[in-house]
Amino acid sequence: MGSLLLKNKYREDRLLGLLKVKKRMDTKEVVNLLDISESTARRFLAELERRGVVLRTYGGVRLSPEWDSDYYFDDLKRRRAEQKARIGAYAASLAADGDILFLDSGTTLAAMAVSLSERIREGAIRDIQIYTNSLVNLKALAPCAQVHLIGGLFRSKRQDFCGHLAEMVLSAIAFKKCFLGTDGISLEPSEGIMATDVYTAKMGEIIIGRSDQTYILADSSKFMRRSFIGYAPLDSPRLIITDRDLKGEPLSLLRQSGTSVKRV
Repeated sequence: MGSLLLKNKYREDRLLGLLKVKKRMDTKEVVNLLDISESTARRFLAELERRGVVLRTYGGVRLSPEWDSDYYFDDLKRRRAEQKARIGAYAASLAADGDILFLDSGTTLAAMAVSLSERIREGAIRDIQIYTNSLVNLKALAPCAQVHLIGGLFRSKRQDFCGHLAEMVLSAIAFKKCFLGTDGISLEPSEGIMATDVYTAKMGEIIIGRSDQTYILADSSKFMRRSFIGYAPLDSPRLIITDRDLKGEPLSLLRQSGTSVKRV
């Protein structure tokens, strides 16, 4: 990893660690914490805001909803909606007749569910079975396809299910293709595809192990970004689908690692 990326990663880890406790900081606090100039701090915070990690406020910064202690589906679905729609449409185009699919929860997967429902209604795909742990996906697909809802512990803010019961069901099913979201993608070998909580990480690990082909759906803000826990190496998915805002050194480093990336 380049020296500038390493330096920014160190700064990001320090800032996020304190923001998760304080929730808000003014620019002077950021300058003192990271030992940088005010102009450098402003540029750094602007980049973090572009990636969806923080939200800048008058005179300071706060943690974005996605990086706060809870995940808020309704807040996130409005962010980067155009990119998520393109990613979801491309992912839906990969489904084929007779597939047994798993669709993860999350806002990008919700966009895929909408596109997939359109393809099914048009008759472009036939005889597929869909499994999901997401109520949002269920509502989009149930009117036009055979959908199996994976139950378990309900998370209202995520509008999905997780936990031991969900893991037991998933461990018994063989999927042709699975489509997963992610809370962060790190180039660190020990991290890779990451999640904000153990439940999500464990389910992702099981689903990848039970699928012939794995696809990760992630808008460009998720890259070069650490979350709480890694559960799959970068070479585990068949393909990572993202948007065209992923470019430059992050894209080069990802491809150098041998990871297949499709930008749409």
